[in-house]
Amino acid sequence: MKTSVLCLMMVLSFFSKAETVDRLPNVYVQMFEPDSSIEKGKASVKLVLNRSVDAAYYRPAFDDEWTRIKMNKKDKQVILSLDAESHQFRFVKKGFHETTGYVGLKSQNYYEVQVTVYKEELVIPKYPSTSRKPAIYLYSETPLDLSLSVSPHGKFEYVYPQMSGTWNIHVDGNQLTVDDKVYDYLFWEGLHPTIEYNKNEGYVVAGKDVNVFLEEKLDYMGFNAREKQDFICYWGPILNKNQFNKIHFLTGDQYNQEIATYESSVKIDSELRVLMLFESIDEPVKLIEQNLPQIERKGLTLIEWGGADVSSTQFN
Repeated sequence: MKTSVLCLMMVLSFFSKAETVDRLPNVYVQMFEPDSSIEKGKASVKLVLNRSVDAAYYRPAFDDEWTRIKMNKKDKQVILSLDAESHQFRFVKKGFHETTGYVGLKSQNYYEVQVTVYKEELVIPKYPSTSRKPAIYLYSETPLDLSLSVSPHGKFEYVYPQMSGTWNIHVDGNQLTVDDKVYDYLFWEGLHPTIEYNKNEGYVVAGKDVNVFLEEKLDYMGFNAREKQDFICYWGPILNKNQFNKIHFLTGDQYNQEIATYESSVKIDSELRVLMLFESIDEPVKLIEQNLPQIERKGLTLIEWGGADVSSTQFN
């Protein structure tokens, strides 16, 4: 039976192809060819953990409750029959934990997940953070052509529309044309080293209050109706599932230093680049309220927004 080997990066929302590195990542997923003997609508997942892993859990996408996985104590292996949908897995070791992003399990497929702990510690991956759905909007009252490139501090995971180094774009009002096709915005996702920011500044928002909160803050920063709707329709359902959310907006120079820079062949007259960093917390904490920027739109305008789950990989 043929196999394809994938490296499952921690805290990510999708698979990434395995790369040659100096050390082995701590989690591997081996995805075999479809297995017709598995019930339709189900996937079979075999977990193989080394003895240093104390416990393992799973939950379907957006479920609040984790289910502890009963392991064979001798060899720490188990085969799970799970619904063919997105799941998260969590592996625990002496006060540390690693949580995968949402792993899409396909119907009638078999997966083998191997978890390894080195030197009695969970290995921190090279790219532990994912910027999800950075969307770039461009506006110009005067039709113009430009080339735009983005350079993430890390690496791309997905880009749409595809580009070979740069996007060649025709901008007319709020309409973008790339290779004779019209787009509302340009899209990319990337993997990043640990994102540095002031964890004492930001906001604590109950899941039930996220819509009102986001509307207020995005209005303040200068999002227009379309940008605000796109942002909230994507992030609102995710934040709403959490009891409380600790939120910090990465903007301006910090965005450039931590997430990505860009180059444009035509001078950008006004810009607003925002990455919402968030983590799910069980109880409110005290934070210093963050000062947010405001944009004055003029001339050629660039708006970029995205988000990242920066939930800690350690707990006490």
